[in-house]
Amino acid sequence: MRLIQPIDGAEHDDAAFHYKLISQKQEPVRTILAHLLPELTARFAAYRSHVGGLENLPSTPASLKAHKDSLIGLYANRRPLWEFLKKVQARSPQVCPMCGEPAVPTQYDHIVPKAQFPEFSVFALNLVPCCDACNLRKGDAFLSDGGSRLFVNPYSDAFLNAQFIQCVIVAPYIVPKFVLSIDRAMLSADDAVLCARHIAQLKLDARFQAYCEFKYYEIWRTFYDPGGKTTFDGPSARDLLNRMQRASVVTYGPNNWEGSVYSALSRDSAALKAILDAPPP
Repeated sequence: MRLIQPIDGAEHDDAAFHYKLISQKQEPVRTILAHLLPELTARFAAYRSHVGGLENLPSTPASLKAHKDSLIGLYANRRPLWEFLKKVQARSPQVCPMCGEPAVPTQYDHIVPKAQFPEFSVFALNLVPCCDACNLRKGDAFLSDGGSRLFVNPYSDAFLNAQFIQCVIVAPYIVPKFVLSIDRAMLSADDAVLCARHIAQLKLDARFQAYCEFKYYEIWRTFYDPGGKTTFDGPSARDLLNRMQRASVVTYGPNNWEGSVYSALSRDSAALKAILDAPPP
């Protein structure tokens, strides 16, 4: 999970961009959507005013719902969208902001689902770069049955700048398990609950376990030469891990999965001792 900078008005004019997309549609869709532009612009303003609490965003007006398929169709035509989508992807080019796994995001999540809010299908603030797995898992989900947000918002949830994702290593250390944990001391009670919902909805635990297992053995191998010998002791290994963790935060943000493994090994003296006592299997 990562806080990223949204595309601002100086870089992207949503109304003008929609006009450009609409102008490339065939009649009668082009004329119908052109007449809806003032109402669309008003909805964009409503979204911006609710960006910190999208669960309170008013429902789509009936006048726009009547043209749901045509509005969603603006997103389906990828060719004129390509330049815009590249700008969206550039907000987080090396890590998925929805989960924190280091990877180039190749998908675009609709924060409020386009099936529910078709007017925001190609609205900049509603599109977040994400990985395939997060996009598939999230689907059209948005709110719980009680009306609470299910997911963090990488554009507006400032607490994402805090380092709260932790990896816990569970012995035996030759084939350990890795638990995705939230450091609740770094968050408010409400934010911790939201993060827990986000993790559960996206089913991040299994993916986190697989990623950390791969990274753990990769780190283990870096401590040894091809002959199976190491010159590292506890302090020197911990120093290297801390430096790699700080570098990962600069590149991927404070809650990236790679950095959480470095921190876990640096923090867990028993695990670090185990991998320094013998070369990897």
